[in-house]
Amino acid sequence: MIRDMDQAGRRCTIAHEAGHILRGPAPSAHRVREELLIDRQVGRLLLPSARRIGHALAWARADYEAAADELWVDENILNVRRSTLAPRERERLHEQLATVLVDAPA
Repeated sequence: MIRDMDQAGRRCTIAHEAGHILRGPAPSAHRVREELLIDRQVGRLLLPSARRIGHALAWARADYEAAADELWVDENILNVRRSTLAPRERERLHEQLATVLVDAPA
């Protein structure tokens, strides 16, 4: 692990590497697919609640770096999780953010 990695980075890296261990070896031809699959699993593991993602994004005024920090994950995992939300989760997240970001004072 990189020495100057923050807590969120370590947490995501450990979860990601544990995913590789649990899944076992993958053919090198499927490396990219395997990495994406594991990132999706890590996103669901570390960020199971779409509502919590919405709260963090609203608090951070849609600043993904700040929201990821608040959620103790790296930006990549937050982006992967957001992009793989179920349709209903995505709808609720958009509603939650629209209410907060539209009503917020400038």
